[in-house]
Amino acid sequence: FDYMPDDRKTGEERYHYVFRHQSIPFDNWRTDLVVERVSDVNYFQDYGTTLRQTARQFLRSSATLRGVGRYWDFELMADDFQVIDESVRPENEPYRRVPRIAFWMDQPLGLGGLTFGLDSEVVAFDRDVGVTGARVDLFPTLYWDRYHRWGFVKPLIGYRYTSYDLDYRGLPGDESPSRGAAIGSLDAGLVFDRYTSDGGYQTLEPRLYYLYVPYENQDDLPLFDTGEFTFGFSQLFNPNRFAGGDRLGDTNQLSLAVSTRKFDSRDGAARWSLGVGQIFYFSDRQVQIDDDPVETQDLSPFLGEFTWYFSPQLSVAAGLQWNWDLSNFDVGTLNLNWRGEEGQQVAFEYRYRTERVDQFDIRVLWPFGEHWRVLARVNYSFADDDLLELQGGFEYESCCWAARTVVRRYLRNRDGEYRDGIYLEFSLKGLASIGSGPRGLF
Repeated sequence: FDYMPDDRKTGEERYHYVFRHQSIPFDNWRTDLVVERVSDVNYFQDYGTTLRQTARQFLRSSATLRGVGRYWDFELMADDFQVIDESVRPENEPYRRVPRIAFWMDQPLGLGGLTFGLDSEVVAFDRDVGVTGARVDLFPTLYWDRYHRWGFVKPLIGYRYTSYDLDYRGLPGDESPSRGAAIGSLDAGLVFDRYTSDGGYQTLEPRLYYLYVPYENQDDLPLFDTGEFTFGFSQLFNPNRFAGGDRLGDTNQLSLAVSTRKFDSRDGAARWSLGVGQIFYFSDRQVQIDDDPVETQDLSPFLGEFTWYFSPQLSVAAGLQWNWDLSNFDVGTLNLNWRGEEGQQVAFEYRYRTERVDQFDIRVLWPFGEHWRVLARVNYSFADDDLLELQGGFEYESCCWAARTVVRRYLRNRDGEYRDGIYLEFSLKGLASIGSGPRGLF
């Protein structure tokens, strides 16, 4: 709980509080409660101590009850949001879910891998602006799952049905729309392996995923909690390109991917891995969000991911997405991590996304002597030609106590204004601490 009784800038009291509670009332059941609020939308801009805090758009409070059985999962949840970003218009604020009830089941039928699956959800959405109402989403499936050392095969058929009970607040509209569509897929892969000349072990793992979902007009359905997934490797094998239950993406597609991994002969740890993949589309994707145009491309971006554990101290990871239509990279990432034998740490990240992100982030933690450490971070955006965050400092740590000081400069709002600060922390180990420390650097 942070409290300022009389802020000299605003003349008002200002505060931020967070309450978290977890419990296990019965075997296989768990509760989670989170309540977080601030006094005003500018609180983190004025009192935030990191770029991560000043970039928050809303605070989420929630209460959840979860249960799990051998073949099922259950969740009862309600949540609420406090929007603290003034650029978020009321019609774009997140909906409160009061409540959400979800039930998942995968029940074997005792016929050599045949399984009945069910994904189900009932949600009541509420907000001060726009259409509100309840949604029922049911997705029963029947699939055959066979795994062997040489590979796997999983054909699936299912039917996804979604219906609504809506309140348009006096405006015209269908108050009970619904949508239903059959879904068919086939997921299959092989595993080839060989011993290498150095005594290690290498695999070659091709995989294909065919998915068919017929087109259903969904223009009259609301958008409560649905958005399009960011395209990546997981989307090669996802039955829906949309998150949430308000849109079911139509498609007739085939995903092809292949990966290879090298394992060490001494300890069995993976030394490097490489994966590539792509989706081939046999029809246009007509279902879109808002007024987005129909997708007519025959090929998805080409995906590549590479990870190399050069040594126990050094690892490298890289990823890319190549757009065939535009002949350029949509996404590029590069990560290097090094950890010295005496506790030194260095991390470098570069991130690129067309017309959105072009930045690097480098972090260093370096001990010298028995008790002292130096830390630093530089986060810079090439797209904005501007610094995002800069920090540097040192810390002293003994057996019983530690003291740290950090100088930090970071963006505090969307107008490009910076905040400069000096942060001090004194910690009695195992007892208490005073001040703000450089947590989360790695």
